[in-house]
Amino acid sequence: MRLARWSAEADLIHTHLWDGDFFGRIAGALVGRPVVTTEHNTRPDSSLRGVVTAAMAPLSEAVVFVSEAAARAAVMPARRKRVIENGIDLTRFQPGPLRSGPMRRLLAVGRLAPQKGFDVLLRALHGVPDLSLTILGEGEQRPLLQALADPLGDRVRMPGWVADIRPFLADADLVVIPSRWEGFGLIAVEAMASGRPVLASGVDGLVEVIGDAGMLVPPSDPGALAAALLDLKQDRPAREEMRRRGLAQAERFDIRRTADRYAALYRSILS
Repeated sequence: MRLARWSAEADLIHTHLWDGDFFGRIAGALVGRPVVTTEHNTRPDSSLRGVVTAAMAPLSEAVVFVSEAAARAAVMPARRKRVIENGIDLTRFQPGPLRSGPMRRLLAVGRLAPQKGFDVLLRALHGVPDLSLTILGEGEQRPLLQALADPLGDRVRMPGWVADIRPFLADADLVVIPSRWEGFGLIAVEAMASGRPVLASGVDGLVEVIGDAGMLVPPSDPGALAAALLDLKQDRPAREEMRRRGLAQAERFDIRRTADRYAALYRSILS
């Protein structure tokens, strides 16, 4: 009832993620308000959700995708698709220099879920000595990841969710994003804006966001990831070049640009 009342008072409804998309679209149809839906990934959480999402697409005036990769992956009429890339507040992330000395500290950020591939990263770390890893996030894979981390002792920390990742970015030598699939990857932009080199899986969303600013490896391949870590550990000039390119790449994703494009979409629908 509360959702229906709020929807009736609005001129336009904008939905995100599974629950919001499902109930927001129904509310919009019931009270006669246009709906804009943002899709954030290249794969649904389950095949059933994928079918439901495609079936409900006609209830949205526009479906916005956070990357070209996410738009390509979606099965729905092209006339409903829009691409508006995610963005960050670049002023919140101050680019620092790489720390002196050898590469020691790795950082990974995200839900502890199969999509994020942290199990692949932990398996890779077994083959790379003298590197420590901090994983920020929480989720259903914590028991599995903890079991993989235990043999590595104090080389791995998993402190859970944190309110502000910027101190962790400042302390990292390299940010690793081992996702099995990804629609965008905000942490990639946050890392690049912080002057941190990025090593990531070469999945469509991350390829699009990172471009030639980072190092990309095949997903779900601990051996390839370990080899890349060993290479970067010994190659400071490569990490310095990744840092330089990353700072330039991050400028593409200013949140003000994202907001302007959404505002233009809202105006076009409401007019």
